[in-house]
Amino acid sequence: KNFISNVIYKDSNADITVKEFLTNFWDYDNSPYIKQKKERGHAIHKRHIISTNAYIQKHWIALFGDRPIGSIVRKDLDTLLAKLTEENLAGQTKNKIIRAGTIAFRWAFAEGLIDHDCSIGFTYCALNTKKRQILTTEQVQKIMSLEWKDDSAKLASKIAMTTGMRCGEILALTEKSIGKDKIYVEKNWAREDGLKVPKNGETREVKLLPEIRKELLRLAEENPYTEGPRFIFYSSVDYKPVEPRYWIVSLRDACKRAGIENYKEIDFHSWRHYFTTLMRQSISPEVLRKATGHKSDKMLNLYSDHTLESDFEHISTAVEQVFGGMIK
Repeated sequence: KNFISNVIYKDSNADITVKEFLTNFWDYDNSPYIKQKKERGHAIHKRHIISTNAYIQKHWIALFGDRPIGSIVRKDLDTLLAKLTEENLAGQTKNKIIRAGTIAFRWAFAEGLIDHDCSIGFTYCALNTKKRQILTTEQVQKIMSLEWKDDSAKLASKIAMTTGMRCGEILALTEKSIGKDKIYVEKNWAREDGLKVPKNGETREVKLLPEIRKELLRLAEENPYTEGPRFIFYSSVDYKPVEPRYWIVSLRDACKRAGIENYKEIDFHSWRHYFTTLMRQSISPEVLRKATGHKSDKMLNLYSDHTLESDFEHISTAVEQVFGGMIK
């Protein structure tokens, strides 16, 4: 049986080449898709656009670049997947590469540029994600008892450990972020985007232990710059915080000296998992999400957008009980 999957009309939108379409679609400054997302309040970070463009150039354009967008069908996705499988890429990576294109084609279909969605019925790779390594409480006590090569890196780890804050959120801290007993998590720093709202687009408050507060304010006073955001974790480059890779290097060095065999598998984000794991034993999931900023599609509408004072007090008590003795 012969089936005609699609008809391409010369000079129609569907006749635009894959290379031209996808290059424009993932152009941060000119993409109509990105413009729509921004207008609707969605966060689109340049780091994501850069990595997605790399997938597009290396895989989609290399394989389909000169073809009209209207000619791409589900069978082409199977062909791409087979090629990626030959390269021994992880399932999650293969999914990211394929979605870099299917997101664009799905949008083109919704906008009437093509008459079909090539991703309908396509089966993505099953994920076998490697479990992130986190430290035990005994290991944490060991590394926190050591002198670190970089005191500010140790302070950054203390904050992540006791608040669950993301790396970019800690980089974005200024003196104005520091309250009497809390940190106002209002910004996130990324190298490509600069200062942005935190992930998920929401601000929050987290408990700040008094010992860490003193260290933060002391470091803030050392900032030599008089203008700009005056980051607490300042760098030698005005208006920019430090490079977070130094925090990872210092953390792994401390882990190695503490005799932790898998120290190379520990990264800064491990602190967020450690915080969540310990705090889950003390407070309910819905209260914990308000401290970490985690979101679930099903749970999102069940809870308030703001942290209640009673929730903050509950979180504060749990943080003091769990982490108070580890950092003194």
